[in-house]
Amino acid sequence: GSVLAPPSAAGLRLPSSRPPMLRAARSPAAAAGAALLLSLAAASGGGAGAQSCAVGAADRCPQQQRPRDARDQSLLQTNTGLSAVKVHDHEAHRASQQERPLARCLVVTELANTARHRNQFQAVFHPSWRQMVDDPNPGSYTVDLMAFCEPSACDIVPAECQELAEMQTPDPLGPARCYFQRLPESYAKSVPYKFGLSLNFMTTTSFAAVSKSYAYIMRSDADAVLLPGLRHWVPEHGSAVGDGFAGTDFTYKRLEKVAKKLGYHHHGIHGMQSTFYVRASKIGTFSGMLVNLSNHFYDEEFTPLICKEVERQGAHCAWADWYRLVSTLYATDIAANHLLGEPAFSHEQVSAKLDHCATSCYSKEYGDNGFLAASPFKARDVAQVHLLSTKHHLGKHFLTASTKEEFCTSAKETWPGLQAPRTQDWGTADESVNTYFLRVLSGSLPKMCNY
Repeated sequence: GSVLAPPSAAGLRLPSSRPPMLRAARSPAAAAGAALLLSLAAASGGGAGAQSCAVGAADRCPQQQRPRDARDQSLLQTNTGLSAVKVHDHEAHRASQQERPLARCLVVTELANTARHRNQFQAVFHPSWRQMVDDPNPGSYTVDLMAFCEPSACDIVPAECQELAEMQTPDPLGPARCYFQRLPESYAKSVPYKFGLSLNFMTTTSFAAVSKSYAYIMRSDADAVLLPGLRHWVPEHGSAVGDGFAGTDFTYKRLEKVAKKLGYHHHGIHGMQSTFYVRASKIGTFSGMLVNLSNHFYDEEFTPLICKEVERQGAHCAWADWYRLVSTLYATDIAANHLLGEPAFSHEQVSAKLDHCATSCYSKEYGDNGFLAASPFKARDVAQVHLLSTKHHLGKHFLTASTKEEFCTSAKETWPGLQAPRTQDWGTADESVNTYFLRVLSGSLPKMCNY
């Protein structure tokens, strides 16, 4: 679930990225052509030298005389045919490289067995992924979805999602897919800090097995919208963290002091939210450090003695100065600065493509952030919207309902036909962030509430 306290406005930075292209296997046609060329050279009596000339660069081979007999004429025709095959194969290979996604990515979430989380997953999280992968506009990346669900919550995962057993690895090829894995019955009671449950599954050996199939992995809360930007962008510096307000100047200075006390490098970069998008090669180390730091903050950095020290310095052990319930945010700040740099963590790695509008998109009507109509960006330019503030203001607040019945009643009071008002950019390539979100709800609400 979300771990943030009341938000404040933050600036927007929208980088772009191009990751390395995956290496393609050599085609059977090319391999067969090379083998036939070598066998023909050997059959002509050329030996090793003739093979080297046949497959080597032209400037290393002597000029061939005009063929003088049927055997030589046949060999020339064969070589000419093979050249055409190789040219055709090269063109086909280049075309396939243009069509093949550059990388396979995974979005993961922990699905808690509460009515609120179940409603948000069914209304927004999974439907937005489905809408994103069904977008007819081509993208550079294949994006899978996976829910790690508390056992009693797994029943709401859609039938299209494949269950993975512990230590099972997803198929790294083919179209985008949805998966889920059951967490142990004891998972929800495994730690005293409940917000830590949204992270702890990422330290298991089963998660490590899953991560082997991917180049990048994003962790998101379930109260989020996945947008087409995910098909067009991965972090250009290898990893990124969501941008937004996370405390005061006192908070940030104290975080740097804690990092120094614990022996971690800190580059003075702050203002991060709960979503992160990390190279798969780093995700295990980063997740482990994040969980350990979250537990450290929760257990050690808000003692009565430390809170007295905070008060003496003119701040408070409360939001937004020094707040125990956002221990995971403080852990993210230190872990990102220490581990995610390539080589040094930079401001460009704190991206408004993630946690978009969580602590920005201010509305005078709401007197708060999260007003998606205020976002100046197209859906294709944003990877994920965190509904941290939005869910408290939208319509009759159905996204915060505590039961399924309350959810549907409030949704019908918001839009009697369970259809959001259509805008001019509805379903277009230039669709706004807000329109994309409303289109998701217009598809999901009737499925949830038309019994």
